[in-house]
Amino acid sequence: MILVALLLAAFVINLDTTIVNVALPALVRELHATTTQLQWVVDAYNLVFAALLLTFGSLSDRFGRKGMLMAGLAVFGAASLAGGFTTSPGQLIAARAVMGLGAAMTFPSTLSLISNVFTERRERARAIGLWGAIAGVAIALGPIVGGWLLEHFSWSSIFVAMAPVAALAIVLVLVSVPGSKSPDAAPADFPGLVLSAATMGLLVFTIIEAPDYGWASTRSLLGFAASAVLLAAFVWWEQRTSHPMLDVRLFRNMRFRRQAGVGSAVNDTTRLLGGTLGVAVIGSVYASLYGSRLTADLPAGLPHAVTTVAHQSLGAAYAVSGRLPGAVGQAVHDAATNAFLHGLSVGCLVAGGVAAAGAILAVLFLPAQPASPPAVTPAETPPARIPARD
Repeated sequence: MILVALLLAAFVINLDTTIVNVALPALVRELHATTTQLQWVVDAYNLVFAALLLTFGSLSDRFGRKGMLMAGLAVFGAASLAGGFTTSPGQLIAARAVMGLGAAMTFPSTLSLISNVFTERRERARAIGLWGAIAGVAIALGPIVGGWLLEHFSWSSIFVAMAPVAALAIVLVLVSVPGSKSPDAAPADFPGLVLSAATMGLLVFTIIEAPDYGWASTRSLLGFAASAVLLAAFVWWEQRTSHPMLDVRLFRNMRFRRQAGVGSAVNDTTRLLGGTLGVAVIGSVYASLYGSRLTADLPAGLPHAVTTVAHQSLGAAYAVSGRLPGAVGQAVHDAATNAFLHGLSVGCLVAGGVAAAGAILAVLFLPAQPASPPAVTPAETPPARIPARD
């Protein structure tokens, strides 16, 4: 029952990272969300989740993992339920950000409790293996579950359905999971939290907004410069504080000295940050190319209001094309389709290029085997110890 409770908590958190994606077209139709707002619906959750993951992992060690887990599930479930009743993209984005807060409170505690409950080596390996598998299954099931809900209910069902699952997980954790915390946990690194969250928040915000203002505009350049300054300040602080949220010196060693716990946290954080920045970068590339191609392909002489709506999103362009007379409406429809496919194609090429670069870096720098212990020469062999006699 302990393992079921912890796996259910991990399942619902990971499920939400992908379940909302299939609802994006419905959000365009029902809430009239723009492309930028759709990016924030996806990114608000992952951004807050990633920015606060390491900090809440530290806080759960200090103040109690079970309590943090249940509090995180409560925040996540309540925000998800509220998201199902929102009436504007801004409200939904805010709800998604609070859901990310609940996820950051929940997820680190699941693995910490598994490691503390299952102390025997073999059963711990099985439990951690199941924990990793359930995360992968949840991410893969997200679009499938979301699609089934959309087929039978409205888009709000995707958010409302998460609340009872979170409530069930709270009950199972309450009745079956023992409490635990680290007696010698280090103090929380609050400056590191603020600097890391500010860095990621400003960087993602600048990338998402860049297509609207221009990548080389003063606003965008200042945003990138300020993000670089904040990142440098974060690295500087983490190198000097006695209890860093993330010891950046670990990146000097491709293997890291035995620090599996920190390695796991870095892995989860970079996965979430990669997903967040991926949506932001590829979405921004798509938005830029969609807008430029659409401007070039739209028929001349269209009213300004029509072109403005068509530039908001593909769904908005299709909607406005249906209200235009025959040939003009078809021309707007075709121009939007071509612009969408152009942006999507280049976005996929960018994603493939990043993956190829990662493969090259892995081949060049990632060690294939652990470091071998140094050989002991005969001269270095310590003399045999003779046991003392009574």
